[in-house]
Formats: sequence, structure tokens, C-alpha cells
Amino acid sequence: MFPAMITVEATDHEFHVTISRNAVDERAFAAFIAWLRDESTAHDLARHKEAPRSLAEIAASSRMTEAQADTLADEIKGRWWMENRRRFLPPEELGA
Repeated sequence: MFPAMITVEATDHEFHVTISRNAVDERAFAAFIAWLRDESTAHDLARHKEAPRSLAEIAASSRMTEAQADTLADEIKGRWWMENRRRFLPPEELGA
């Protein structure tokens, strides 16, 4: 069984997201966190003028196309597999 690359836990008041360091490039992760913070700040500023935006609404405003998201996901999964395949395949299948 493959280890979870991303896990999400929810409590009554919080979401806890765990992302394997092997699952995503550190710069891409930093860019995502910056975007999330920007959206959170925008949400806080807008709270007094309009109804709060849901996470689905925030995600819907992304300029990334579905094809770009699929490509990014494939790159992340491919990189993860290359870095971790030795954990799952016998040495003779690794060419070692």
C-alpha cells in the first residue's frame, strides 16, 4: 500500500492538512501557501462588505486550467515515484 501523500483531518473548528515533503516541490508549496494567505487576507478584508467566500469559491477563482492542474499533479506524482520507487520495488527491478 502506498503511503498517503496528502491527508486531511477536520475538527469542529479546524482543518489539518498534512502534505508529504516528497509529494511537492518546496517552491511550489511556498507559492501555494502565499496564495492561500493572500486569499485569506482578501477574505478578511471583504468580510465586512460582502458575504464570506467559501473555499470552493476561492478555488473557482483560480486562473489555473484543469489541464494545467492535471499536468502539475502528474509532475508531482512522477517526481514522488522516482524518489520513492526503491521503497516498493525489489532491487532487480530497479536495475541495481
